[in-house]
Parts: sequence; structure tokens; C-alpha cells
Amino acid sequence: MIWPFTEHLKDETIELVETSSWFEHAQNFDIVLRATQQRIGFCDLRFSYDQEYYYAGNIGYRIFEPYRGHHYAYHACMLLLEQAKRKHMDFVWITCSPENIASLKTIEKLHAIFLEEVDVPKSHWLYQRGELRKRIYRIDFHHVTPDPMRGTV
Repeated sequence: MIWPFTEHLKDETIELVETSSWFEHAQNFDIVLRATQQRIGFCDLRFSYDQEYYYAGNIGYRIFEPYRGHHYAYHACMLLLEQAKRKHMDFVWITCSPENIASLKTIEKLHAIFLEEVDVPKSHWLYQRGELRKRIYRIDFHHVTPDPMRGTV
């Protein structure tokens, strides 16, 4: 199989294979099981910090139903968080609908900080597809700048 992009992120279980990139806006990936090369879902990392992504999050993911319950979303998020750091993001928002228990568990496992639960504005594309409320979380990155005199700051 030939992939159109070259960015691959992987851990012991899954690999994220880049399927498209919107340059400074986002990267899209297929989630692939390393053992079988089976596509089990997809995810994306969005680089903007505007109101749209406050509700939608900087990280999005979907695991296909037959593959749910194996923590693949958590693995994908961990890889996306490493990518966010490489892209010099200071933090990411990650959101979910209050009734999405699986995503809530994934976000809790990531140790994200809960900010608030809010109504999605009626003008937002999430509202248009029926997602009326969102729980908003944040994961901060503490960038450490090397100091040659003292090791790290």
C-alpha cells in the first residue's frame, strides 16, 4: 500500500499514518494496527487556538466499532500529543460530548484538566450535526529550555 504522505507515528500497538495535511491547520491520520496493518480508525491534530477548536478540540479521533474497548484511542492520543509538542504547541484542547463515556474515560486516562461543560453555539458545525454540549479539557506542555550552564531550566 502506498501512502500519499510520509509522516508515521507509532508505538508498540498502533501506527498513525498521515493521510492528508492542511499545512498550518491540521494533520489527518489513519490509525493502523501494527501487527496486522488493519485500519481501525482515524484521528487528527488541529493546530489552531480559535473558537472553532475550543469546542471541537485540537485532537479528534474515531475508533471503528469492532475495535473499541482496547484503548486504541488512548494510544492514538498519546502519539498526537507527542506530535503537538514537536509542532511547538503550548497546549491542546480535547473535548467530548457528555454522553460519550468511552471518550470521557480516554480523556481521564490522559490526565487532561477539566475546564467546563458548555452549550455549543448554534452557529458551530458541531451543533449542526447534533452535538449540543461539550466537555472542554486542556493538556498543557511544559517546554523545558536547555541551559548549558545548569543543565535545564
